[in-house]
Amino acid sequence: MNKNRYLLSVFLTFLALVGLVACGGTQEAGPSTTSTANQGAGTWPLTVTDSKGQVTIPAKPSRIVSLSPTATEQLFAISAGPQVVAVDKQSTFPPQAPKTALDGYQPNVEAIRSYNPDLVVLAYDPNSLTQQLRDAKVPVITLTTPSSLAQAYDQLRLLGQVTGNSSQAELTATAMRTSIEQLTSTVSPPNGKPLRVYVETEAGSSYYTPGVNSYMGDLLRTLHLANIADPAMTAGADANYPSLSSEAIIKANPQLIVLTNPVSAAAVAARPGWSSIEAVRHREHSIITVEADLASRWGPRLVQAAQVIAAAATHLQTAH
Repeated sequence: MNKNRYLLSVFLTFLALVGLVACGGTQEAGPSTTSTANQGAGTWPLTVTDSKGQVTIPAKPSRIVSLSPTATEQLFAISAGPQVVAVDKQSTFPPQAPKTALDGYQPNVEAIRSYNPDLVVLAYDPNSLTQQLRDAKVPVITLTTPSSLAQAYDQLRLLGQVTGNSSQAELTATAMRTSIEQLTSTVSPPNGKPLRVYVETEAGSSYYTPGVNSYMGDLLRTLHLANIADPAMTAGADANYPSLSSEAIIKANPQLIVLTNPVSAAAVAARPGWSSIEAVRHREHSIITVEADLASRWGPRLVQAAQVIAAAATHLQTAH
């Protein structure tokens, strides 16, 4: 397969996802968020459990503030967009989201309260922001980075529950799971040995990568790919997002390198000692880039990242 045909196949995969999402509805590290309710769905007050404990939502929210780019995408995907009055400046999708100067990393309680929210959705909790808002009688849902795809789907369901959009949330979660599972049939390990994959989220003196205890690690596992950041390689390191040395990556000899940062394939190939890595030797199709927003957010657009990775893996396996 030549380069143009390969790029065309990737483009067609994106088009397929757009069609799937259109059918499903409008589209968007730490412990998982789970949900339990002591009331029926759509009945308020509603009590659920997130990563901070139990939260009671007194009435169906109509003024939601999202301080999480992932949550913003999730809310719009489950048809809760009309209930969202403000999102943080890091939320870049969807385009119609009411983007503001609010900062999810350095939040200001008074700035958040100026939007008169009846629900705030967070991913991070700097300076005990959750408690400050709850002290001000503002309900807060905190959605920390999931360690598996199943936990990502559960977050969609939780948001559906607390916003009164449970049916659309279930449809969106099912569409995500089905799309990713369908990709597994296209990625068949040659000789029963899965391709070795290195995902680079940040480059520097150390190289950060999703570990086995991350949703991206779970995605690679689901696609029958071998994450080089396995427990043996990252012993004593953060199992969620470990920092690897250049020497360790060279030794692991990945066959596919996935870049989710601005680094180019040429820059990767120019790193000392990396010319011996199998992916670098065949870099035209074995060093690929996935848009950072697709890989770093665990909403519905994660399927696009999965499709690009699966297309590259399938091409390499066919070539071998």
